[in-house]
Amino acid sequence: MKIPLFGGHGKRWEEQNYAQRFGGIFFPAFIALVVIFLFNEYKTAQLPTLNEEMLMNGAEYCLVTDLNEIGDADYAYEIKSGSSQEEICGIISSICIDLKREDDLVNARYENGEYIIISNGITIGRAVINDKATTDLLKIYFCD
Repeated sequence: MKIPLFGGHGKRWEEQNYAQRFGGIFFPAFIALVVIFLFNEYKTAQLPTLNEEMLMNGAEYCLVTDLNEIGDADYAYEIKSGSSQEEICGIISSICIDLKREDDLVNARYENGEYIIISNGITIGRAVINDKATTDLLKIYFCD
């Protein structure tokens, strides 16, 4: 005795060929996947990232963890776009003090398109600003 796995099929199903049956299942699933893809594209293009949202809510800087953005830098941070050179020097000093865990005086100054990081009169690194769409990317390079 054969027991069908799925119940009896209607007359309409029996009249359809395999292509029509496949299309009846595939087409709605395909439309759903297209809608999900378009929603994700909208979300990535229009909505702010987590770092951008933190900067909008008052954070001075946010650590970047994407290796493609960090590149050959030791550290990379996102900062607010349009910050003055004095504000950027203060941010760099704060970051360096946090990274080095030292109470030493760490300063930064702007020279020839980049920021020079100085601790106790010795140059310990440099920082470069790269413009992004809504924020600036601060890349820090420490001397070996």
